[in-house]
Amino acid sequence: MIEQRRWILIAAIFLGSFVVMLDVSIVNVALPTIEHSLKSDIAGLQWVVSAYTLCLSAFLLTAGALGDRYGRRRVWTLGLATFIIGSAICSFAADMPALIGGRVVQGIGGALLIPGPLSILSRAFPDREQRAHVIGAWSSFSGISLITGPLIGGFLIAHFGWHSIFLINLPVGLITLILGIISIPESADPAHTSLDPVGQVLSVLGLAGLSYGLIRGGDIGWSDPVTLGLLGGALLLFGVFIAAERRIEAPMLPIELFRISAFRACIFGSFVIGFAAFSSPFFLSLYFQQVQGLSVAETGLRLTPQFAALALVSSISGRLVARIGAWRNLFVGFLGMTLSLGAMIFWSVDLDFVMTLPWLLLLGAGMGMTVPTTSTLAMSAAPPTRTGTASATINVARQAGLSVGIALIGAIMSTAAIQALAAQIGSAVQAANLVKAPSATTAISQAALFDLRLRPEALLTGFHWAAGTACIAAAAVALFIPLRARRS
Repeated sequence: MIEQRRWILIAAIFLGSFVVMLDVSIVNVALPTIEHSLKSDIAGLQWVVSAYTLCLSAFLLTAGALGDRYGRRRVWTLGLATFIIGSAICSFAADMPALIGGRVVQGIGGALLIPGPLSILSRAFPDREQRAHVIGAWSSFSGISLITGPLIGGFLIAHFGWHSIFLINLPVGLITLILGIISIPESADPAHTSLDPVGQVLSVLGLAGLSYGLIRGGDIGWSDPVTLGLLGGALLLFGVFIAAERRIEAPMLPIELFRISAFRACIFGSFVIGFAAFSSPFFLSLYFQQVQGLSVAETGLRLTPQFAALALVSSISGRLVARIGAWRNLFVGFLGMTLSLGAMIFWSVDLDFVMTLPWLLLLGAGMGMTVPTTSTLAMSAAPPTRTGTASATINVARQAGLSVGIALIGAIMSTAAIQALAAQIGSAVQAANLVKAPSATTAISQAALFDLRLRPEALLTGFHWAAGTACIAAAAVALFIPLRARRS
């Protein structure tokens, strides 16, 4: 009976982590369809992705502390229930505000779900060898969601519409919730846990202000007073956050970890992985569908190799580190990301998939070499009592990088596309309307219809700028790593 209950527990934990990670990748292939269906613009699409990842990064550290204090089973269950509610809101959303609101609720639920599984599985499997196998299988199963996300999304959207990518979470989520309730034992450690509400509020407001300011800058303009106020306010909030964390006895983000140079390097690297690499499916989806004119299903197939390479290389990264060393492994990974993103600057409208495939595989392989290695190095650099916090902080940095990447690189892509189209048609206003929201135009002139044919070339220019920005970020880390390695 105990053994049967443990198998049910494994199913619950694995499925819970699967749906959270699935919603990171599955939504990317739906973006152009959502844009047309809800008459949105590029800024709205950025929020569909950023609202989810921003909440994941902003609430992740606090979610771990909540589980330790009030019970990991209780917080895991609350997180899954919240995620299901958010999925229901997204499933029936009739406009962009409702969809973005649902993504916020999903993100909060996902943040509550992520920290618990490691502790729950560790307690359920006290035998060290068994525990290692189960946790390894859990990590691999979570990674599969990134591979299958574009494929599942492409199939569902092609046959049932974009709402179905959220609707599928309802039966899967409810089954997982029931399995978790009957199998996961409660555990808590309140004596060694403290909460940091001040740090939580400041971090959420800072990240939200920064993302909103960057997205608004690409949509309205960088000289807009509200945009400048949001960006300035976000920087001020981050400054207050750091000052507050220094004074709090048990801060959400232990500042003393950042005094360790190797840990700082890993945080920087993890942020750039999110910023440059994990943000790429957002821009690649727009390239394949709106520049090349491919279907949703075809786009899903083209995005799959990147995540397949990520999963494959991640599984052998430990052997690579043992052979060439951790810092060399990071250098090779970031170099691969730099080369692949740099190659995208030269992609054309009619480029064959055979020509894009090697670069997508190289990008995924670079991610596979860097993601587990940054986590391992960060935990090795941190004191033994802080390894859990170090691991969570690395995850937060990667999710924050993804949020900022979608916001900033998306703004650069939109601005570059508008400028390219305006140079061709001679009207900046018309160019902005056609690039940002062609489907929102209710009455379009014959001249505008002609201008609309130029949109793929303009978006291609924006895509080149997006790839170039991500390439520069990855190159900066690749150049920085040899300096860090010499110190080691």
